[in-house]
Amino acid sequence: MYILYEKYMVVRVLSNNILKSGEKMIGAVIITFNPNIGILKKNLHSIIQQVESVLVVDNGSNNFSEFADILNNYKIDIIHFEENLGIACALNAGMDYFRKKKFHWVLTLDQDSILPKQYVEKLSRLDEFHNNDTGILGASYQDISRRENISNVGVGVVDNPLLITSGGLTNVEAWQTVGGFDEQLFIDVVDHDFNQRLIENRYKVLQAKHIIFNHNLGSPVNRPLLQTVLLIKKDFSPADHSKFRQYYIYRNSIIFIKRYSTKPIWHIIILLTTLRILLLFQNPMGKIRVALHGIRDGINYSIKKDDFFQQYLDNKKIQKDS
Repeated sequence: MYILYEKYMVVRVLSNNILKSGEKMIGAVIITFNPNIGILKKNLHSIIQQVESVLVVDNGSNNFSEFADILNNYKIDIIHFEENLGIACALNAGMDYFRKKKFHWVLTLDQDSILPKQYVEKLSRLDEFHNNDTGILGASYQDISRRENISNVGVGVVDNPLLITSGGLTNVEAWQTVGGFDEQLFIDVVDHDFNQRLIENRYKVLQAKHIIFNHNLGSPVNRPLLQTVLLIKKDFSPADHSKFRQYYIYRNSIIFIKRYSTKPIWHIIILLTTLRILLLFQNPMGKIRVALHGIRDGINYSIKKDDFFQQYLDNKKIQKDS
């Protein structure tokens, strides 16, 4: 059946999961957009037995009908958008779904993230999982496209303001306190912005370095000679993204700088120097062109005219004064 979900979403509930009772229930939300169905199956298989309930939020996938029956067989609920509303909107829909069901934590996953056995159990055994000031508790990831590259591998649990959304346990109360994910950002820098607002509200963004899952950052680039000519470090391995993504990467990076940086001009200059990295990618001039459009729109961004961020600042002030 179809029901109206708030003011902007259409929800298709394919099944109703039976929820277990527990002191701190954990749900999982997987965000899909034109997924590789084989990889999505592996994703589902890796998480289905690790949490009390799984939800898929589909962002208007062209191949939705191809995997809807698969989700139904898994007895997984779906929120299906008729169009792509962005990763932030999808994440908020998933978080709100579990908030209404009184869950305490939500594991957020990209469609191509694959978890090892006992991943959630290992995270939930950590002392930090039981601390009220933990906003997100995530892990390290092995990039599927770069088998030799493991993100921040090591020992112990550390603060990481740049923790990616996928693979992280998000505190539902913390999500609500900071106003959720910023939907106007759409995609890219959504996680960094959310993390920063958590930190500003005295929540911790933590990474368990010794726990590792598989994740795909994007198509790897291997052009060592050009990388040397452009004075880009040899050990730096950038991921090639679409023109669509490049726009948001640069626009949202400047929005982030304007919101939080104490040296915005300096950080914007540093960002501009990264444009040379786009020369390593496919269709470099097209991607530079849309990146420049993103930079222009980011520079034109005004905090004072940003209703979402102004509301966040007002709420933050109220909490500080109370």
